[in-house]
Amino acid sequence: MNSRAFLSCGIGLSAALVCGSAANADVPILFDEFVASGFEFVEVTGESEFLSGNISTALGAFVLNEDAADFTWCDDLTILVANSDLSDVLLQIGGYSDTGADFRFAWQAGSAGGAGTEGGGELAIGDLAVDGYKLFLGNGYATGGNGNWTGGVDLTGSVTIVPASGTLALLGLAGVSSRRRRR
Repeated sequence: MNSRAFLSCGIGLSAALVCGSAANADVPILFDEFVASGFEFVEVTGESEFLSGNISTALGAFVLNEDAADFTWCDDLTILVANSDLSDVLLQIGGYSDTGADFRFAWQAGSAGGAGTEGGGELAIGDLAVDGYKLFLGNGYATGGNGNWTGGVDLTGSVTIVPASGTLALLGLAGVSSRRRRR
């Protein structure tokens, strides 16, 4: 990934703890000059964070900032819901090449590679359970060159990002430990 890229997941650790039991939640993925070449993916969820809940809709609105290389198009911007090493891909949104995902969706707009091409759309995913999976962003055209995107994708439903159960236990122990010291 290019060092100029800004990638934000919009839900931090404390917000995920608050929203974890909400009936409706979403996971916004915002990016500014996100650069990736063919089948290059970066993890959006933190090292000890996972998805929880169900995804019902994906809303994408992004633009290709400059002419892409080697036939990468705007709609090659790809969201993956997968395990940590990408060997088990549950959901693929976008991208020309098939990752072998159980569920695969194509963006409605963005089938060009020129600067200023707009991509995305609204995709009805259903009510797909994503508990325990990680979230990745990248270029879904295996032999494609660099693409440079700015915009966002919103995964909606009852989906949130939560810390791993071990992380929650450590946070709980830290709280108990700090109380004991103050007595």
